[in-house]
Amino acid sequence: MTLRDLCGVDLWHGRIGPLEVRIRGACRGEAGRIEDFYRSLSSETLYSRFMSIVKDPRPYIERVFDSQGIVIIAEAGGRVIGVAEAVPATGDTAEVGVVVHDEFQGMGVGRALTMALLKAARIAGIRRAKAYVMPGNYRALRLARKAGFTIENNYGDMLELGLDLSPING
Repeated sequence: MTLRDLCGVDLWHGRIGPLEVRIRGACRGEAGRIEDFYRSLSSETLYSRFMSIVKDPRPYIERVFDSQGIVIIAEAGGRVIGVAEAVPATGDTAEVGVVVHDEFQGMGVGRALTMALLKAARIAGIRRAKAYVMPGNYRALRLARKAGFTIENNYGDMLELGLDLSPING
């Protein structure tokens, strides 16, 4: 399963608090919507996601789509409220990232996105997920722990997290 295979595929649909949320595979033609989403995030949220100042998200989005990884979006009321990616790294390992719009953080959208992303990654044959998080990003660390990630390396200003995605039990 690749990005093309997931285009438009529903991965999850349900209520999160007061929101009716749909999580689905993104299509390359939606790169502009995803770019608009990233541009609508606060500088703090962008920094937490990328660990740097991102002025133009377009090159990153293009690189993710070109990698043939997995891109999924969470929508509520037709609006993109979260994005998650699994970008091939080495062998059967992918680097994963999740970001939720400032307005919707702390509601469970990130958890739903993460679980849908990990499920899609398993189906796609990805056997290991890696994530990089700043030590002070407590929300991301709590979410990662709940998803099963463990700290594999501590680089001081960045933690490398890992998760074995195989085999699926249950």
